[in-house]
Amino acid sequence: MSNSKSNITKAAALARVQALIAGTLKHFPNGSFTLGNTTYTTASLVALLQSLANTMIGLNVAQLGAKDAMATQQGTQATVGPVVEAYQRFVQAAFSNAAQTIADFGLAPPRCERR
Repeated sequence: MSNSKSNITKAAALARVQALIAGTLKHFPNGSFTLGNTTYTTASLVALLQSLANTMIGLNVAQLGAKDAMATQQGTQATVGPVVEAYQRFVQAAFSNAAQTIADFGLAPPRCERR
C-alpha cells in the first residue's frame, strides 16, 4: 500500500492486504526482509500485515453495527417520539403553575402568551 491517498474502497484495501499475505506465504515461506530499518521474517511480516487486516475487518464490523444501531434508534424515535412530546405537553399542563416541578422533569415552563 502506498502513501498516496487514492479512492480505493475499504473492500479493495482489505483484499490488497490479504493478497500481500497470501503472496508472501506462497513465495517467501522462509524469507527475511529488511524494510526501512527493520528486519522481518516471513512470520513477523505476515503477523504485522494480518494485524492491519484484522483492524480493517473490525472497523467494518463496527461501522455496520453503528448503522444498524442508528436504524434501530430512528425506528424507535419514530414510534416513541410522539409519545414523549405528548407526555411533555401533559406535564407542562398539569404543573403549569409549578415551575420547579416542571424542572424536575427536565422541562422548561410553558411560555405565557402575551396579547
